[in-house]
Amino acid sequence: MTRTAVLWHSMLVDDRMWDKVAPAFAQSRYLLRISGPGHLGGPPAPRGSSLDDCVSLALATLDAAGVDSPVDWVGSGWGGHVGILLAAAHPDRVRSLAVFDTPLTPLAVPERMMMIALQSSLRIVGATRPIRRTIAAGMLADQSRKQRTATAYLDDCLLRADRSSLARMIGAVSIRRADLTPLSADLTMPTLFVSGEEDRVWGQEAAPSLRPAQPPRTVVTVPGARHLTPFEAPTATMDLVHAFWSRVD
Repeated sequence: MTRTAVLWHSMLVDDRMWDKVAPAFAQSRYLLRISGPGHLGGPPAPRGSSLDDCVSLALATLDAAGVDSPVDWVGSGWGGHVGILLAAAHPDRVRSLAVFDTPLTPLAVPERMMMIALQSSLRIVGATRPIRRTIAAGMLADQSRKQRTATAYLDDCLLRADRSSLARMIGAVSIRRADLTPLSADLTMPTLFVSGEEDRVWGQEAAPSLRPAQPPRTVVTVPGARHLTPFEAPTATMDLVHAFWSRVD
């Protein structure tokens, strides 16, 4: 039986962030790629949207696809948050969890104020060039920002997203995010935590809270990436996930 892997992308980008790694993943898994609310390819984000709503969407997608066996969840940023909440609430639906660039603690006050300003700007004026540059600096590693294809992809995601829905999801996923550290520490399935070496939000400072446990829990840092490791460092991502799945299998 071919096992199912679910891919959920990061905030502010879309499902295309997996394009470089999905063909390799598909060699051993049936892939179910979910586009999050308020982003290109996903449903609109209604007022009052929350991470719990995203978990409900994940469950509904699994049910609609007829997937009733536990899945190997691979989430980046926002997708990692959804995966952690899904695994904690429905451990029977998640076989393993690979989480990339997913900060577990709530934003500190300065970062929260910056996100509130970004949320308001996106809602009122949209993804102007200065806003896109600011977002690129926060999400892409220094070397990645020198690559026109990387910045063009991020620009395209921001320019094509519905600004109201995008702003609502920023509130749900970033501004109002609760502390996920306790849930992460109590997960009952093998878990891989990966962060980009240049990530300013999630990094090795979180490693002590993700102490080795039973089942196995692994924390890895990838050079040359910031907040979009699967997109910026696809080879390292493929190697890490394949090795992780081999251990789980």
